[in-house]
Amino acid sequence: MKTIVNNIIKHLTRAAAVVALAVSPVLTACEDRLFEENIPLGTNYSKIALENMSSTTPISVVSTGNWTARLEPTVTWATIDRTSGSGNEQIQLTYSANPEAIRRVTLVLKMGHHTRRILIEQAGDATHFRFKLDGREITIEKPQATRYLTFDSNLPADQYANVEVRDLKFLDANNADWISNPRMNGKVLAFDVEANDGDVNRSAQITVAYVDPYSETVEEYETTATVTQSTEESQGITVDELITNYENAKVAGEVNAKGEWVVTSPFTTGVKVVGVSVSNSDGLNTASNAVNNPTEGSNGNAAYAAISHEENGRTAYIQNETATKAIRVLTQTAADNFVSPFAEAQIRVDGLTMVREENPTRYTIKNVPIYHIVGVGEANTKTVPVKEKYISELTDEDVYTYVTLKDVEFTFKQGSFFNTNNGYYSRCDYYPVNVRDIQGSKIYMFVNHSVDFARNGNPIPQGSGNLRGVITYETSHGYGIRDGYMGRYSIRPYNADDLMVAAEPDSRYKTIVEWDWDNKVLDMTSDNKVKSIVGSGYIYHDNGTAPKLANDFNYLKVEFNDKNEEIKQNPSSAIRYTTKWMDSAGEFIGLNFEFSTLGEAGNNPVMTFCGYGGSSQSADGSGSLVVSYWTLYYSIDGGVTFTQVPDCEFTLRPFVYWSAKCPYYATMGVQEYSYNLPAEVLGQEKVIIRMVPAVNKRSSMYGVANPALDGVTLDSSHSVGMVICNATVKYNK
Repeated sequence: MKTIVNNIIKHLTRAAAVVALAVSPVLTACEDRLFEENIPLGTNYSKIALENMSSTTPISVVSTGNWTARLEPTVTWATIDRTSGSGNEQIQLTYSANPEAIRRVTLVLKMGHHTRRILIEQAGDATHFRFKLDGREITIEKPQATRYLTFDSNLPADQYANVEVRDLKFLDANNADWISNPRMNGKVLAFDVEANDGDVNRSAQITVAYVDPYSETVEEYETTATVTQSTEESQGITVDELITNYENAKVAGEVNAKGEWVVTSPFTTGVKVVGVSVSNSDGLNTASNAVNNPTEGSNGNAAYAAISHEENGRTAYIQNETATKAIRVLTQTAADNFVSPFAEAQIRVDGLTMVREENPTRYTIKNVPIYHIVGVGEANTKTVPVKEKYISELTDEDVYTYVTLKDVEFTFKQGSFFNTNNGYYSRCDYYPVNVRDIQGSKIYMFVNHSVDFARNGNPIPQGSGNLRGVITYETSHGYGIRDGYMGRYSIRPYNADDLMVAAEPDSRYKTIVEWDWDNKVLDMTSDNKVKSIVGSGYIYHDNGTAPKLANDFNYLKVEFNDKNEEIKQNPSSAIRYTTKWMDSAGEFIGLNFEFSTLGEAGNNPVMTFCGYGGSSQSADGSGSLVVSYWTLYYSIDGGVTFTQVPDCEFTLRPFVYWSAKCPYYATMGVQEYSYNLPAEVLGQEKVIIRMVPAVNKRSSMYGVANPALDGVTLDSSHSVGMVICNATVKYNK
């Protein structure tokens, strides 16, 4: 028996050395002499130190029987690929980069009555904890209420359980006991106050402390807030009145060049805006979270693969009772936002900054601290009026209001509401889904990665119906044209119940021709014309280039193999053209979609297509060069003359890859488009839709870290890649 155990020790010691070298400098370990004779359970580490990056590392387990594994406590930043095993096996620990201070989790191994605990520490952006109450001298209003304070802190979320209230001190001995039950409520300090019916203001101090449970020496962080309760209550105004006050201040010259106004109260007391919340502070699809974009200032992140998940949590929308006007509220942090969904909200605004933005006109109150949220009601969807509109009926006054869009369909029926390469999810928090209505108008529906209906295994509804959500304005360099323009309006549903679209196809639409390659078959003629799968049509390049099969990302659910590796789905289910798009004379070269519409009669003919830019290294080493902007032309005389499709310009951005040099405007998934065609394309023997570059600009992927947007001129010397995943022409019968 002793010989067997010693062999295990020698083997495991060698394995531990190899593991440490393989992942260095990502991981350093304290090798533990666990494997003495008769010890039935152990690992090659007693403590694991991780660097601040996203990665995966193996942990070897040696056991004489069946064992279980878990992380304690459960955290979002680290996962293990198995929770049980037998004998000698490996656990794969996967973890994300740490934007905070050092954080810890414990791997707990158990076999029968034997337990081993391995401490896992990950370094963070900060070397020390920062812990203090945000707003350490605050004034609250007269009424009885529960009040809240947040922290200016970089503590990991799970460490707030180690924050305790140390002291409550009333500064006036004759006016005491008006604060009670100070307590931690998640990442927020909560306390109850009685109404101040006296003639003078009163003050108290609340002290809280954090004790680091992992510190070898006892480390405490203590902070105190002074709370003063006024004898007055702020006066309420409506959303409409607040907007009117802003416009009056603009006329009076009180608004600066950035459109900012520091709100002043028209009363001797403070002023609060009273409205109905149409957002959910606990929801996951309220707003787009910031992704790495070095040209966008505060919207960018320090780490190229990082996403700040604060933006979604700190966003609230407050509309008036008739849903005709609304404002956006941005709290200081996500923890400051405790506005209840579909309930009355009262927010004190005097002294805060209000800004107006244009195209569309919209208003925002910025950096609202938690103690300015002075009243919230109980959630009640009946408080929100039902406002139904067609897409074409939307106006600027609908921005940030809750709207039901009538008679819509999801343009692309394949895949999920998040058709991206899931391996890059940490670089793309949202996905824009193209939506059309029966009148032929379109809008983008934005879906965040974490939303439960984004990619849950259920297919996209194939029919028509209503779509409910908040109207927003969003831009995206990865999906939009020029400065990221995605249309004047967009919509954000909150949950699957907002997607009131039938599962079965709508018989009012007829498909004339469709190209798709989900069967992984590229069916071409001898002269390299790609055949359609519905109707009789062809895709061909002006210079006769033959396409090759490429990857699509329209799968329903992310799946993993027994090694916890993501299974690549839908390979070879699109087509890629890597060829020239400008001739030696400087004329654009195009991609043609040819079909017949004889006998077809109806309304709103439309061409829909989806794809992305190329992602292969160019021959001259300058990188993957992707045509930035495209447009469509149509011909009904056999290709003799072409006319530009109205209001048509789109982008196919370079596809993402995992490198610090990947540009911020790279797309993580398929880009969806739909463009209405003139009615005259119906009833024609031959129709040709021609896809050509709109301007002579390219985007480069590999040149330097974060290359400039559209920084390369298109010419005839390079082959440029582009991918088509689906193309369809249809109309309303």
